[in-house]
Amino acid sequence: MKIRVTCTLLAATICLCACNGNGTAPDNDRSTLSSTPAIATADDVVKGLAASGLHITDIQIVTPETDGHGLLGKPGGYASKVFFYDARHPKQAGSHEGENTIEMFATSDAAEARETYLVDAMKAVPDAAQSMVRSGRVLARFDRALRPEEVKEYENTLADIAPD
Repeated sequence: MKIRVTCTLLAATICLCACNGNGTAPDNDRSTLSSTPAIATADDVVKGLAASGLHITDIQIVTPETDGHGLLGKPGGYASKVFFYDARHPKQAGSHEGENTIEMFATSDAAEARETYLVDAMKAVPDAAQSMVRSGRVLARFDRALRPEEVKEYENTLADIAPD
């Protein structure tokens, strides 16, 4: 008798757990689940932007050896960084004009601090001004070659794909 009651309770528990609370089985149709892979690095972000149809070309992943600012992996620095170009403003040989940047930080506070630092630095050197978009832990910096409506395309897409 004791075994039968235990088995019955176990079966009832399994049934309740398998249902979504209203007595029906949950919809586990994979087509309704997000197919967006986890965004963990700046490279993931730029690939997500490209997959969304934005005009990404010439992606360059920054390494500790190629990080001109020496902030990669440092406390308060970016966890990862990439440079890229927008195909509407192609790379010019021997020039960084048109180069855009995605920096991924460990926290959104660190991304905000970097943004604040860069805004203050650009006040001192107006010719170096860039458009910037921060979304969660991601700071995107865009060359002056991009028009405001082009930057807005990146901003809208980043809002959808960037991690908090």
